[in-house]
Amino acid sequence: MNDQKQLIVFSNGDAWDASTWSNVPYMFLTTFKRMCPSVEIHTFDMSQVGSGLVLSVLVKCWNRIAIPLLGPFCSFDRTSFRRRLLTQKMRKFEKHVARGGGVLLSFDFSNPAPRLAGYETVLFCDWTIDYAIREHQHRTPTASENKLIERQSEALSDANLVVSLFPRSAEFIRESSPKAKVCYYGLPANIVDEGARANFERFDSRRLLFIGKPAYLSSLRVVVQGLEAFNSSHPGFELGLDVIGMESGPGGESITYHGFLRKDIDADRNLYYGLIASARALVTVSDSWVGASSIVEAMSLGTPVIVTPNIELKAMLGNPDWGFWCECSSDAVSKRLSDLDALTEEELRKMCHTAADTVEDFTWENLVRNWCAEVGF
Repeated sequence: MNDQKQLIVFSNGDAWDASTWSNVPYMFLTTFKRMCPSVEIHTFDMSQVGSGLVLSVLVKCWNRIAIPLLGPFCSFDRTSFRRRLLTQKMRKFEKHVARGGGVLLSFDFSNPAPRLAGYETVLFCDWTIDYAIREHQHRTPTASENKLIERQSEALSDANLVVSLFPRSAEFIRESSPKAKVCYYGLPANIVDEGARANFERFDSRRLLFIGKPAYLSSLRVVVQGLEAFNSSHPGFELGLDVIGMESGPGGESITYHGFLRKDIDADRNLYYGLIASARALVTVSDSWVGASSIVEAMSLGTPVIVTPNIELKAMLGNPDWGFWCECSSDAVSKRLSDLDALTEEELRKMCHTAADTVEDFTWENLVRNWCAEVGF
């Protein structure tokens, strides 16, 4: 690894803050710093560009009017005006900190770092606008969204390297932007607590776990309905549910809401990993998308998962010996909870081990090591 190079990072939020974008920039940088301690790292928070009072008012007005008319992805942050403003700020930052050569890394497919002599440009994200619309929302893009897609495709093609966190997303980018050099290194488990250990003894637990922000409320309702159906048919053997990511929601006394837990706050982090360690299983269903990062993280700590299959999870996880595939319906959830409850202690222990073994190689160390080899660090 070449310790003479610099790493200049652009992210939407503080890259050193564990709460930024599902912990991804934080996990990447802390791992990279540990593996390449002599490399100089500089970070730039793109979300701070245009955060003044006057522009904030303009942003709110634009989003309130334009998004319903032009499409869900046509926010102010993706306008040409904001892009030009951001590029100016990014270029100024680059010139201020650049010392010779290295890598310009942006955690946003729509906002690549401006070209700089001696530096490789890398885009690192999950999926493109086009992929999200077609695979998650199951629709065709609007005319305005197509313009954003074209602009994003140009950025992907112009970068020296594109990294996607998901295998099918990476394939989609290769097909839609054939000039782009695309890599997929796996979806690492975002374990912030180095002391967290896998738990394979969950037979005595009667608690389930759901992790999701308020946008996943419709998914939670299905889980709660399935849980209530299971409990009504299993008197004396009821299951409870802990919810991370929401302050309140449906359900009765068997459901506990813990709100959003920040991994950079000791009490929150301890509670977060304590709930994962004590859950009989993680349950998450959806007719569009489920939080894959929390699934991988829970599995790495030995947690069985009941989850709706999608093309990404099928490609990453294979056959569900680590839990159960489950359609997004209350009847399906209730049936899978019965299947989970019927497991013997040894069967459940084996499922816990299989969950951890399935994602054993899904680590930030592996991803950063492969990435460093690709870019020459």
